[in-house]
Amino acid sequence: MPVDLYAGHEPGLGGFSDDFEVITPSDDEDLPVLYKAIVVGATGGAVVVHNKDGDTVTVFGIAGQALNGVRPRRILAAGTDATPLIGIK
Repeated sequence: MPVDLYAGHEPGLGGFSDDFEVITPSDDEDLPVLYKAIVVGATGGAVVVHNKDGDTVTVFGIAGQALNGVRPRRILAAGTDATPLIGIK
């Protein structure tokens, strides 16, 4: 088991996280949580989202980078071509 150098630290909105999961875009289902960041994997491209008010917005992710500050309630399958998407809690 590796040593956790941050075990006594409180993770903040812009800080580290040890809780993350693959996001499957859906035109019908909201995300289970509002992630603090979304990481775009190997293939960058468009990520079509609904914001908290339900407005549709297209953001563009660069492969290997996080979409910091983007906390959508839904990521739409239609129009999203960036893969994979990882939600950071």
